[in-house]
Amino acid sequence: MTDQSAKIEIEVPPSDYAGPSIIFWTLHKAGSRYFYSVIKKLARSAGAPMLNIAAEYFQAGEKVELTPEAITYLQPTGYAYGPFRQPNEAEAIPDYDAYKRFLVVRDPRDILTSFYFSARFSHRKPGQGADEEREEATDMPPIEEYVLKQGRKMLPRWQAYADMIRKDPELRLFKYEFIIDNFEEWMNQVIDHTGLPAKPAMVQALAQAHVADVQEEEVTKHRRQIRPGDHKRKLEQATIDELNELYGDIIELFGYEK
Repeated sequence: MTDQSAKIEIEVPPSDYAGPSIIFWTLHKAGSRYFYSVIKKLARSAGAPMLNIAAEYFQAGEKVELTPEAITYLQPTGYAYGPFRQPNEAEAIPDYDAYKRFLVVRDPRDILTSFYFSARFSHRKPGQGADEEREEATDMPPIEEYVLKQGRKMLPRWQAYADMIRKDPELRLFKYEFIIDNFEEWMNQVIDHTGLPAKPAMVQALAQAHVADVQEEEVTKHRRQIRPGDHKRKLEQATIDELNELYGDIIELFGYEK
């Protein structure tokens, strides 16, 4: 847990946007870095600076927690914030209902598969620079063992997100799989939901730059494989069956198929 006494200074630029602030949640390995960069550009085109508070804490070598100190950086108008990854933190945000908010999820079985390859090949440690070379982890357990252990560990977070969805009818849900294949439509839905006056030229530029398919996966890259269904290509059926049992309610709630 983050040392809440630690003082991490975050530079907050002035805003030219008078609308309600935007805040979004997602999970690790659900395209969070990529979608953050898109939301940041859309927000910037409307005059709203975006702050990735979690990244600021990570680069300072701290665990990512939305501490009371971090919450003081949030303002209900003029900014965009995210991605946050702890669903239970929403209740701690003052004026929570004033924010335009959304959640991005991905098939939990694909997330667990991606976690394995990130842990083995590409995941950085807190405070480690993006240009620092990461050696392959040689002490990793077999993928089948890893995803089942990690799956049990992550289940409470998924259950908390499910509870968050049930409690907050204004929290818009987006699925990673829909975004990948309907990228421009997703951006327009975000704009409609948040009221963000993003410039059409920026939307078009982002849509044209979006690559929905990766012809050759690169296991050493952070964004290794973006196509849905990777767990079916990497895991044994017995492991998938165990995950389906473990995540049965989550799979059903978020509209995934067993």
